[in-house]
Amino acid sequence: MKYHPLLGEELLLNAPRTNKLAPRCVVLVFVAGISFYCVFSVIQVPVNEITSARLESGSTPCPCCDEVDPGRLFYNRVPKCGSTTLITLMRRMAAKNDFVHFNSKVYDRKNADQKEQRRIVMQVKNTPSPCSFDQHVFFINFTKFGESPPVFMNVIRDPVERIISSYFYRRMIARQNRTRLKPGAYWLNKKFEHCVLTPDPECTFMDGHNYSEVQLPYFCGQEPECQLLNDAGALQKAKQNIERYYAVVGTLEHMNVTLQVLEATLPRFFKGAYNVYRNLGVHRNQNPHKEQVKEEIKEILRANLSAEYELYDFVRQRLHNQYRSLVEEPPLDEQTSFLFD
Repeated sequence: MKYHPLLGEELLLNAPRTNKLAPRCVVLVFVAGISFYCVFSVIQVPVNEITSARLESGSTPCPCCDEVDPGRLFYNRVPKCGSTTLITLMRRMAAKNDFVHFNSKVYDRKNADQKEQRRIVMQVKNTPSPCSFDQHVFFINFTKFGESPPVFMNVIRDPVERIISSYFYRRMIARQNRTRLKPGAYWLNKKFEHCVLTPDPECTFMDGHNYSEVQLPYFCGQEPECQLLNDAGALQKAKQNIERYYAVVGTLEHMNVTLQVLEATLPRFFKGAYNVYRNLGVHRNQNPHKEQVKEEIKEILRANLSAEYELYDFVRQRLHNQYRSLVEEPPLDEQTSFLFD
C-alpha cells in the first residue's frame, strides 16, 4: 500500500481582463480567506475529533515522512519504558479497531544483521494492512531495501532512571532463574552505588565507547556509529529519523499525554486507547530488590549521558508541541502517571 501526500491547494484565477469586477473579487476572496484562516487557527478541537478528519482523509501521520505506509505501524520498543503495558493495550486496540498485531518474542537481536533486517522488512511488507508490529530492535531503514517504511512509534524514559531500572531488573530475573546462565552471588548482590563509584564497567559510560544498552540506537539505526556514546553524528541522525519516520515518540513520565497524542495522530490504531488505558489501571512492575539511589549518584551518571539527555529533551519537547496543537485540556500526567520500577 503506497502512500501519497495530499497536493497543496491551488487557486486559479481565470477571469477575463475585460471584467472590471475581477480585481475587486480577488481582493474580497483574499480578505475572506485570511479571515477564515485566522478564525480557524485558534479553534481548539478535542482530541477524539481530530485525526478522524485529518488522517482518514489521507494526510501523513508525521509531517516529514511523505513515503510512509499509514496502514502499517512498527513499535521498535525500548526496554524498560512501559512496553509490556503498551503491548497489552495494543492487543486490545487491535480487537477494538480491527487490525492485527504481531508481538515479537525476539529480545536479544536488537542490532540486526542485513539478513535479519531484510526478514523484518519483508514480514511487514507482506502482511495485509492494517497491521502493527512490536520488537526490541534498533531502527531499520526500510528504504535501503527498496520498500516504503511503516509508521514508527516508540516511548522512551529519563535515561538515568531507565539505567537504574534495568540494573535491578536484570538481577530480579536472574534470581527467578529466567536467565540462561546463573550469575554468581557477587554480581547478584552488587550495590548500585558501589557499581557507579568503583567504577564497574557495568555502570560506566565513556565517550566514544560502544554501548548497545542506551536509547539512542533505537532511533539512530543499525550502523556501528549509532552505538558510540555521545557521538554528535549519531545524535543528529536519531533526531532526523524521529522527525521523518516517527509519528509519535512518547515518554514514560508523560504517558497520559503520550496516549492522547497517539490517539489523535494514529486513530486507525489507537482510537479509544486513552479510555482503555485508564480502565487498565496503574501498572506497577515492582521489584523488591530495587534500592533507593542517591541523587549524587544519579548526577554522576547524568554527566556522562549528555547525548541521551539531549535526545530525551528533544523528544519531550516534540511530544508536548504535538499535544498543544491537538488538544485543549492541560495534561493530567501529574494526577494519573505510570508507576514503574
